[in-house]
Amino acid sequence: MRELIGISREEFEKETKDKKFNVCVVGKDEKIIERLKKDFEGISSVNLSIFEGIEYFVAYLESDNNKYKNTVFVLVVNSLAQIEAAKVFLRITNIVSMVIGPDSYAFALEAGQRGVEVYIPFELYKPEKLFEFIAKSEYVIKKQKNFSRISVFTGISGGLGTTTIAMNIAHILSQNHPFKNILFMDLSSTKGISNIFFGMPKANKSIVDLFGISVFDEKNMLENGAYKYSQNLYFIPGIQRHTDRELVFHDDKEPFFVEFLYFTKKVFDVVIIDLGLAEDVNLKTAIQEVADEIYVVSELKTPNISILKTYVELMTKAGWKDKVKIVVNRSDSANVITPSDAKQIISDGGSGAPLFDNILPNDSESMRGAWNEGMLLYPQYKNSSFYKALLAMASQNFELEGHSGEVKKEPQASEGSLIDKLKGMFKWA
Repeated sequence: MRELIGISREEFEKETKDKKFNVCVVGKDEKIIERLKKDFEGISSVNLSIFEGIEYFVAYLESDNNKYKNTVFVLVVNSLAQIEAAKVFLRITNIVSMVIGPDSYAFALEAGQRGVEVYIPFELYKPEKLFEFIAKSEYVIKKQKNFSRISVFTGISGGLGTTTIAMNIAHILSQNHPFKNILFMDLSSTKGISNIFFGMPKANKSIVDLFGISVFDEKNMLENGAYKYSQNLYFIPGIQRHTDRELVFHDDKEPFFVEFLYFTKKVFDVVIIDLGLAEDVNLKTAIQEVADEIYVVSELKTPNISILKTYVELMTKAGWKDKVKIVVNRSDSANVITPSDAKQIISDGGSGAPLFDNILPNDSESMRGAWNEGMLLYPQYKNSSFYKALLAMASQNFELEGHSGEVKKEPQASEGSLIDKLKGMFKWA
């Protein structure tokens, strides 16, 4: 567990004046609860909530629209049984946690074994330590990963919905797997728009700022280019000016990005990269080499099939055919050919018939509002046929429960909410 030195109230308020933290305290010790209330009184950057039991805190998370975002969990205990009772919650969530309890090695050891970041004995409690813990919590990415994968999304031409598919898949994975770390990176060579859909019309940081990283760690990443969207979903906006293209896609940047991606594999369970248009650019080629899988987005219109055929042939020559997955978007649009006919056209080129791994419907009518408003599909468009198809795609392709080397599981339906995961843990669930 981490040791805290502490920062003053004045330092804390200065450092967090433009931020908002949900500090959620679970416990029944009236003395320490009252002390916490007094310590945080009047601090605008902190929303302090008190819960008598962890079950009420879990219900709060499920009802809160901004659940998991900048949430700090403080568990106040008087017995080892209280830590034991919270073990499932501590194990499966990415929320940073602190335990305040008796001055006992056994208590500190039990907390540490449950994934708690900091343990503070009642006798040594100082608000300065809690201030430091909260201030630094946004840079903490809990490493509870089983295995890592880098998934690249690219489109054979512009306007095929590659970014829409990639960023919504990232969002779906973060919701269905709240105990996994998900990173979305916009590496399109045109001006980035994904930040708009992640609630940031004007991004003050972007992929260009990654070059300011001196040491590859979470804090540097979050200070240079990356944002935390929710407790387990992070994103790196694409270039914000067309003039930035040369900065990112210059040949000398390949080693940096390859090293950065190997770093992300240590921290995140899934890294989703939107490469935008499939094009012969050295950096994009290098990233596809590192990737575990490449999702190629296309439509089944004649011009697209011709380009897709060439792409499949190139992937085969590069030795990447086994990790290429073709995503057919707007499959039921007007003037499209059938998947079987498209396979025949492509296989005539001698590269073998490709598998159309994911076939998505044309749902432009119900989704038009999402584009006009710059919104992710969930929750407002969760009933659209396109979103439901993305749910199935995420479930089919991203099996995040096992370790590398385990027998592959059969595709399952998307996981339930955090409440569903904790059923049986509480008598009311």
